[in-house]
Amino acid sequence: MVRRRGVGATMAASLVFSVILVSSLAVFIASQGREEMYSAADAGDYFGDEFRTIEAAQGYAVLLDVQAVLGTNVTGCAVAVPALDRALSSYSDAQGAGNLTVSVTAAPIQGTASQDNLSALRPFNGSVPGEVDVALRFDGSGGQGGSVAFSREVTHFAHLGARLQAEVSDCEDAVGAVEGALSRSVVANCTEPGVAPLVQSAARGPSARAAEDGFTLGVAYAVTAEGSCSVAFRVSIDQAGIPGPGGTFSVRLEEGGTASVVTSSSARA
Repeated sequence: MVRRRGVGATMAASLVFSVILVSSLAVFIASQGREEMYSAADAGDYFGDEFRTIEAAQGYAVLLDVQAVLGTNVTGCAVAVPALDRALSSYSDAQGAGNLTVSVTAAPIQGTASQDNLSALRPFNGSVPGEVDVALRFDGSGGQGGSVAFSREVTHFAHLGARLQAEVSDCEDAVGAVEGALSRSVVANCTEPGVAPLVQSAARGPSARAAEDGFTLGVAYAVTAEGSCSVAFRVSIDQAGIPGPGGTFSVRLEEGGTASVVTSSSARA
């Protein structure tokens, strides 16, 4: 049997080289994996930051629109709340940045007090019972090169300090008081000076209650038919100095009515 002294050493060297090669390859693959993970994490952070920036801008835009609806339109007392609810429920918008798209929808909410972490909307973040409260739903989606997918759905709450429900209530109370006082009373003559004491007396209580709530209430009236003594009147109520994202604003509501007043001559007849 012929011994070959170099074979064992060669095999050992080859084995060591193979182990080193495999180890180096494993380290290389692992480093590549870490780079991909880091890249994916960076992309996720980017999308998250962009999502938060866009949702803040969109939330601000919704509140600006609500302020515009409330502050630029004189609305009837009876339809003020339903009109605002319809405007909010139909709101929809979408904004994009790079490979990210964020959509927002709005909905009215009532009677719920909640904190909210969308601090970019301060002091309007969160909901306050009795004020105009809005639920904002944000849906974001995006991706990067097929390796990173981003999807997020979140709901935030925001508010404006317009106390619309209370304003409507005070307005409708005044309408009922004036209409009732006119229709139940008898006047000597059907003229504006003749009906003035009735209107002023009927409006006194509602005006005081509105003032306690921070509102200003007024009543205008006119005799529209002397023969049958028909009186048309209009109640207006204002809430002023409301803080909003576009600056302070006011909410004005109006509601009209007509009442038939009995004159002393027709009563005797």
